[in-house]
Amino acid sequence: MMNPLTQKAVYKAIAFLNNELRQVLELKYGIGGKPCYTNKKTGQLIGKSARHVDVAENKAIRQLRRPDIAKPLINALKNEDELIWKTISEPVAACGRLVLKRESYETLFEKLPGEILMLIRMAYQHFYAWLEYNTVDAPAACFRSTYTGDEVLGQLNGFSEIIEQNSPPIRIEHFMQQLNVDPDFLRFLLALHGRNFKFYDEYIAEQPISSQVLRAIRIHLMMSSEFQTETRPLDRIIEAFNSIYSDDRLITATASALLNSRPHLFNDSGDGNWSVNKNLAQSILMLKAPDNDISHEFAEEKPDCYFERPWSEMTAGDIIMEIVQAQKICRRPDLVAHFLERTQGRYLEVSILPVIKSKKELINVAPSVCGWAASFRDIDPVLAHSDELLNTMDCRQYILARYAGEPMNIFPLWTPAMERKWCLWAQNDKDPQLYQSLLYIADPDLWPAPDTEKEIWKEKKRWDGCYYFKSPLTFPDWRKLPALQDLFAVATRVKAHGCINGMRINHLLNQMMHTQGAAPILLGLIALNVILPAGDWQQMHASGPALHDFLDLLEGEIKGKGFLHWDDDAGNYLRDYIRDYIREQRSDKEWGWVSKQDRKILTDLVKPGLIRHNIADCKALEKNERHPGEISKNKPSEQLTLF
Repeated sequence: MMNPLTQKAVYKAIAFLNNELRQVLELKYGIGGKPCYTNKKTGQLIGKSARHVDVAENKAIRQLRRPDIAKPLINALKNEDELIWKTISEPVAACGRLVLKRESYETLFEKLPGEILMLIRMAYQHFYAWLEYNTVDAPAACFRSTYTGDEVLGQLNGFSEIIEQNSPPIRIEHFMQQLNVDPDFLRFLLALHGRNFKFYDEYIAEQPISSQVLRAIRIHLMMSSEFQTETRPLDRIIEAFNSIYSDDRLITATASALLNSRPHLFNDSGDGNWSVNKNLAQSILMLKAPDNDISHEFAEEKPDCYFERPWSEMTAGDIIMEIVQAQKICRRPDLVAHFLERTQGRYLEVSILPVIKSKKELINVAPSVCGWAASFRDIDPVLAHSDELLNTMDCRQYILARYAGEPMNIFPLWTPAMERKWCLWAQNDKDPQLYQSLLYIADPDLWPAPDTEKEIWKEKKRWDGCYYFKSPLTFPDWRKLPALQDLFAVATRVKAHGCINGMRINHLLNQMMHTQGAAPILLGLIALNVILPAGDWQQMHASGPALHDFLDLLEGEIKGKGFLHWDDDAGNYLRDYIRDYIREQRSDKEWGWVSKQDRKILTDLVKPGLIRHNIADCKALEKNERHPGEISKNKPSEQLTLF
């Protein structure tokens, strides 16, 4: 509570001011327990502008700085020093309080009475100036302590040196002995340090806790409790760890790197055995931070050394990376199953796949298989293979992509060796269509195998190779006129790569990889002579002679209007072009997979008044075909914006 003498000194000082200046200070600072007002509101109350109020406030403050007036005010402010500090600071430990550094301290000081706010403004001009003058500066905070500022800063430097020399987690006892401090002072140093360190049982580590730090704590606790000073081989340590923790799985490479990087926790006996460093002090479990949110659910079922994962600090990405790093390669459905098992339903399944895609540490080594990127950095593009891909789904995806003209190495594990492995596996499988389709797209000449084996498989390909996965075009995907901006986007991709197929179109337009949604776009581009027809709509289509003219036309439209639609000048031109081109090339052009019925559908779709891009329009088209003399009552097309 503010000292009554302070309020008396303020009243006496502002009495020397004229009526307007005194009124401005009373309204701005809420003197006498009144509410504080902004310049604008104060101006409204006294019938002046906000600018006038600001000038009046500065003038009043300058007059209060006259030596005869300021001296009793400064003494009053000194008497309120403890109240100010306790109001704006937070207690961290019994040895001190602090104010975390921030861009603005206004909100902290707003808690003070208006009289004190006015005194700080009079004596220091700004709130941060009061902090600079009355506190000691540390990397993360301004502080006061029962220790001198030099003592605290000296110990803080020692704390930082220990952090730099040792990989967290670090035993609390280690800090206490190296710095000769008690737990209370150690907690104060943690708060003053620039990085966000926290107590985790008997350890100190940065928050949020990483997977490696979590494992280090768990291993050290386990070895301290179960093995004590005895040495154990690494495989025994890993076996014990995995038997205790169902939410993680330790592997040799991870465990070895973890133990070797933390000599302050673990001793290497030199013969492959490990032990923990002898405790330098007794266990101090009472050092757990009161705000530690570590869950102890089912604690009665866990061993004494069990350390619960702090779930609130672990993201879904952390758990996913733990799983993939341990297994090196994991099919996406299995990864989701492992994730749900480890997290015990803490996350929604629908949120997992976006997280997988966002992690740069993970790569798709096959369409449905994730891999740890570091493990595939130097992969052999010919010899690499994995039994993880020996299943119908992964084999079929490979067949569809190769039939569509995709190169072999678009995924790290789509290699000649993997193709050979699939063929060996598929010939014993019970699906002859899968095997014969695989033979159809296989190229044994590329395999890392003896020439005699290659000749055998080339003979099998000649006799048994047959593609069974052609997809006939069906309603409703087929009878749609694609949006003009989609044609433009796909044509741009054709220009960049010289070819296009349905898989690439679906990927570009965020559609399912092997759906028929790409077929109408392919048909439209063929009719526009932007691409050349292929034998099957699922195969690769090369660029056509009209590609650049098509792009130039639409780029001009975009620059002029910013969008594209079929009823604009460019759209009308293209509709006429399609109808004329189909009519003129009806007999002498090779249309590939495009049948006469397909061409008729497209011709009807581009007729004036029949621009459609949904299933309801297709039904209207069918009605119009049944009654060719009837005038179409379809509504005019909606304007389509680009992207």
